[in-house]
This record gives sequence, C-alpha cells and structure tokens, in this order.
Amino acid sequence: MKLDDQRPTLALVLEIDEIYLHCPQSLRRSEVWNPASWQTG
Repeated sequence: MKLDDQRPTLALVLEIDEIYLHCPQSLRRSEVWNPASWQTG
C-alpha cells in the first residue's frame, strides 16, 4: 500500500488464532478497515 506515492516505513502483521463475532454489524460500524478512521501520531 502506498500513500502519497510513498511506502510505509513500518508494517504490523497480525496472526489471529480465534475470533468471536457476536455482532457483525459492530465490526462494520467500527470502521476498522477504513484507513480514514485510523488515528496516527
């Protein structure tokens, strides 16, 4: 992924063994997949 034509200097790789999705709508509402919602700095 590039932002402003630059590659990130750091990457985070997560390995998930288990996940419990009791309410799929809550995951959608959290906007965790939306880069605009991520806090930086």
